[in-house]
Amino acid sequence: MAALLAAGFLGLYLYSQPTPAIAYEDAVSPATRDHQTLIRTALALAGIENASVIVQNGAVYVGYDLPGDSRNLTRDDWQRLILGTMAPLARDASTLIARQHVNGTAAAEWEVPAAQVVAYQKEQIPAEALEGAVTKRAP
Repeated sequence: MAALLAAGFLGLYLYSQPTPAIAYEDAVSPATRDHQTLIRTALALAGIENASVIVQNGAVYVGYDLPGDSRNLTRDDWQRLILGTMAPLARDASTLIARQHVNGTAAAEWEVPAAQVVAYQKEQIPAEALEGAVTKRAP
């Protein structure tokens, strides 16, 4: 009985001791994490839930699943919506990449210079010029 009581006190003592702090090094800077969150939030407001947003090496990459409720938009319309939503939030990014998934399978990937999308939004270039700047790939 005494051994059981001693073991209980030892367990209580060890449980009550503070755990030493271990440094956690985050690979993503707070500024980049904030940037990713801002883009993800804007996409959620546009109807894209659970988008994957990566900001690195001068590019903003967004991977997303095509919503089940397409609101009468074609797949290309959704790609344009994604690029248009990310462009003003892309800060210093030179490239925007949107990868569309349909039922979990990669369906389309578009890459475009961010400056081209912003210029189109400011009505500095026509839609045809923007379409010509987009590189469309089948993943």
